[in-house]
Amino acid sequence: MQQSNSKNQLRWVILLLAVAVILPTVCLLWFMSQAVKNERLAVRQKLINVYGNKALEVRNEIDRRWKNQEEHVAEDLRVKGLPAYFYGLIRSNATNADGIVVYDSNGECIYPTRAPELSEEMELTEELEGTWEVEFSQNDLESAMKRYEEIADKSESAYCYYKALLGQVRCLRGLGEIDKAIDVCERIIYKTSQKKKDERSLFLKANAKFLFAELRKEIRNRDLDSEWKFQATVRNLLNMIGDYNISGRIPAISSEQRVFLGRKASQLIEESRPFLPVPDYNDIP
Repeated sequence: MQQSNSKNQLRWVILLLAVAVILPTVCLLWFMSQAVKNERLAVRQKLINVYGNKALEVRNEIDRRWKNQEEHVAEDLRVKGLPAYFYGLIRSNATNADGIVVYDSNGECIYPTRAPELSEEMELTEELEGTWEVEFSQNDLESAMKRYEEIADKSESAYCYYKALLGQVRCLRGLGEIDKAIDVCERIIYKTSQKKKDERSLFLKANAKFLFAELRKEIRNRDLDSEWKFQATVRNLLNMIGDYNISGRIPAISSEQRVFLGRKASQLIEESRPFLPVPDYNDIP
């Protein structure tokens, strides 16, 4: 009996000792965790205050710059007018911007200009497709050229007309008749067509100017006059690519096509080096 009481007393002593050790330890750990949490909150608040003020300064600086930019734009528009101001934007880096997007009063994007829709139904589609098959699949360039001539004669739209003429140019080039191909290209570029025009026809005329430069390149070594004409053609091509038509008298080529022709023109120039010295371009017919 006494032995049993002794064991019970020992258990209570051990339990009390355990409580005396564990409870303060738990309390200490809790207070330490709260202290760490409070310290973290204090550091976080300090960071918020520091970087919040920095962010506010940056935002105010951005607002100030944009306000100055808006005032500068308004003043330039008042002095120069819209066409000249737009031309200055696209030909310089005055705005320190990577690109320019222009919207009209209705929120429609008017610059960069998009390429015309070329998938619409057009006249003589079946005849053109059949002629393309003769040209590319059958490789019968003479027959294809005659068919393109017939299509050009009876077409009513400038787009279909230029499409057929460009087909003639390809066939003549493939037959080695470069001079005749150049003559047809000149018809596309320089002769005014009375047929119905749209943006698609402008798209083809712009491509014809690059093709014209390629044809001139093929015969540039014939004589000095050919070299001069080739360089004049390249110059005209570059002028067209860089002409944003601020007068608005005629539609400008699309931004997509401008980039494409610019890259092709750069490649053509690199392949054509070195250039022979030539007289003033104004003296070249």
